[in-house]
Amino acid sequence: VAGKFAPDVFPEHKDLINQFRDVTEARAQISMGTANRIYDLQIAPLFHRSHAGELIGRVILLTDITERELLIAELDAFARTVAHDLKTPINATIGYAELLRVELGSSMNEKMDKMTKGIMRGGANMASITNSLLLLAQLRRQEEVKQAVVDMKAVVAEALSRFEFQIRESRARIVQPDQWPQGVNSY
Repeated sequence: VAGKFAPDVFPEHKDLINQFRDVTEARAQISMGTANRIYDLQIAPLFHRSHAGELIGRVILLTDITERELLIAELDAFARTVAHDLKTPINATIGYAELLRVELGSSMNEKMDKMTKGIMRGGANMASITNSLLLLAQLRRQEEVKQAVVDMKAVVAEALSRFEFQIRESRARIVQPDQWPQGVNSY
């Protein structure tokens, strides 16, 4: 509501108005009303054009983000549930492949060796994906996102080993640079 004072627009929220009374610039998530609606509150200074940038007021923008926050919470819960539900069968598959390798030992032929290694690599890849899902669900709640350098040569080597069979079957020729660029991983 343009041109109105905050106490006139929100007389029932005096505590909130007092909390931001002397603030000229801010961004916060607040809850208001009996239905506990969630709002994105943005406050920006309003300067006079011709009086050398004299502060003449503030622009206050309230955006109702309740539905978005509920959907994000549901998505986080879904990601956590899916990731946890997948972890057990993935770990069991990896474990069975390892047990098969131990049980067969030296009697395992080359084809069996490659297949069990493929099962273990695929399982490790799926475990990595489920861990990423869990991480994604947690990142939304973190204030600070940490970053780490990624060894791109190792990432590409892992990808190549995962697709070893397809590369060999298609007789693909993989060309790699002498030096990989630096990658960054957020966690």
